[in-house]
Amino acid sequence: MPETEAFLRFVELAFRELALFAAFGFLLGAADTLAVDLLWLRRAVRRSFGRRDAARTMVQDTPPPAKPGCHAVFVPAWDEANVIRAMLENTVRRFAGQDYRLFVGCYPNDRETIAEIESVAARAANMRAVICPNGIMYQPHQAVSPLYPGTRLM
Repeated sequence: MPETEAFLRFVELAFRELALFAAFGFLLGAADTLAVDLLWLRRAVRRSFGRRDAARTMVQDTPPPAKPGCHAVFVPAWDEANVIRAMLENTVRRFAGQDYRLFVGCYPNDRETIAEIESVAARAANMRAVICPNGIMYQPHQAVSPLYPGTRLM
């Protein structure tokens, strides 16, 4: 019986420590949310009193850039041979006349998709197929990240 009581005290102590740890985590999460809410409330109050630095800025109100820059579009593709050609041709057609670069990333073992991408890239000067070097990716962001070094090649 004393072993059982000692074990129960140990379990109770472990439970209290875990509850304290969880409570601290919830407190941190609440503090973060509270900080965002307070910043929003501060800005809303300043706007209501007409502060210029807190006024809303609309896209229409911003002046055009002195020197417009090129924009880049990154497209990860895997096993997209059936749809990638139509999507890329539509993208190139919609961006016609704009200063852009279209980088399409694909796996080295996806030959059909590479062939479709390269067939469109042969006709579009602003498009480039970027074959991911290691071919091992598990998440969508891993398909886009290797595209960045390919941007320096254009």
